[in-house]
Amino acid sequence: MKRRDGGPAFPGQQEIARDGKWNQTWDCGMSLRQWYKGMAMQAWITVLATRSEHKGYSDEGAAAEAARLSEISANLAVTTELTDPEGK
Repeated sequence: MKRRDGGPAFPGQQEIARDGKWNQTWDCGMSLRQWYKGMAMQAWITVLATRSEHKGYSDEGAAAEAARLSEISANLAVTTELTDPEGK
C-alpha cells in the first residue's frame, strides 16, 4: 500500500503564456509530508536546543529526537489534512 503523502507541496503551474502558447510546468518536487516534516524539524530543533542543557541531551541526541518528533508531527499533519481538509 502506497503511503499517502498529501500530494505535492508546491504544485506546478498551468496557464496561457504571453506568446499565446499553453504553458504547463510540472515538477512536483517535495511532498506535503516532506514540507511539514521540514517545518516541524525547525520547531523541534529550537525547542530541544533550548531545553537540551536541562534534559542532558547531546547535540546528536537532540537532533535524533527532533527527527523522530518531526516524523510524528508530519504524519499527524498530513493525516489531519487528508481526513479534515477544512480544519473543522
